Amino acid sequence: MRHPLLYRCPARRGGSSGYDPLVSAHLKPWALRSLAGASLLLLFLALGEGLARAAVVLLHREPVLWSDTLTGWSGRPGLVRMPKKYLGGEYRLSTDALGQRVVREKDVPASAGETELILLGDSFVAGMGVEDEETLGWILSYETSYRVINLGVIGFGTDQELLSLERFLRAEPGLRGGEIVLLLFGNDFEDVQRPYYAGFARSKPRFTMKGEALERGDFRLPLAERIMDVSVLLWILRSRASMMLAAPDPPAAGGRDIVAACLREMKRLAEAHASNLHVLGHRRLRGDSPMDARLFGEFLRANGGTDITDLILSLPEANPLGPDQLHWSGAGHRRVAEIIS
Repeated sequence: MRHPLLYRCPARRGGSSGYDPLVSAHLKPWALRSLAGASLLLLFLALGEGLARAAVVLLHREPVLWSDTLTGWSGRPGLVRMPKKYLGGEYRLSTDALGQRVVREKDVPASAGETELILLGDSFVAGMGVEDEETLGWILSYETSYRVINLGVIGFGTDQELLSLERFLRAEPGLRGGEIVLLLFGNDFEDVQRPYYAGFARSKPRFTMKGEALERGDFRLPLAERIMDVSVLLWILRSRASMMLAAPDPPAAGGRDIVAACLREMKRLAEAHASNLHVLGHRRLRGDSPMDARLFGEFLRANGGTDITDLILSLPEANPLGPDQLHWSGAGHRRVAEIIS
């Protein structure tokens, strides 16, 4: 006996196709409900995305990071004087096509033949909290004879800075006789131990040690983080969830061997390009630092670095700290530029 729902009536004379009212009655409402549900979900997502985009623009909290298959993230490219609020302060930032903080006006190219000065670091070097023309890179670009390349990226650890330097030198194999300046902050010893930065809801490479050598592992950028580049709503939701579930900061002492190994790799790269590596360490200018001042000083001395914290604090009149009481103010950037030059 044929099941009534599977039975198809034979074609009527005249060529018309068969029709089973039972099939139509069961499938049509289900299909309509699915289509209506999917349409409603897409409508809500589109509305949420539109509201999220409008909110971050109005509140000056647009994302400034971009997915990067090598380092996990990099600066968002092509920003032009984008206003940004951060912990009590407001500033505007511009980036080039590679996401690097600009160091010159767009119509003022670097002169041919200048010696390269490569800056490596995290949000301090990237200039969080200050205008383009107040940043360390901008000051050095205009007030010295160097061709300045600012590779500083918000949230970077020493491992990511090594990867960034390697990529830059691969792109410019003919570079010789340059100066490479690494600004090492106390939280770098924590950052190199993390496979994930909760504040950004972004993953990063995680190096480990095998004897005296770095084990880099195999880093794969999650698809969700690529989608965050185009979806502000997903970025907000993931960021909030990540902060709620964030693990405690690892002990800074646990990252000393990894940071030291990264510095050795940077020194080898500098020598291969007939360049000089300068490691300038700085502790938190106010409050407790992630690493004890004595241990930090011992680490720098053992790895050829210099602690410039007291030199920054010796600024006679202006305050070297920005509104968040952590990052450098414009005066702090100028002081560091003086120390470097």
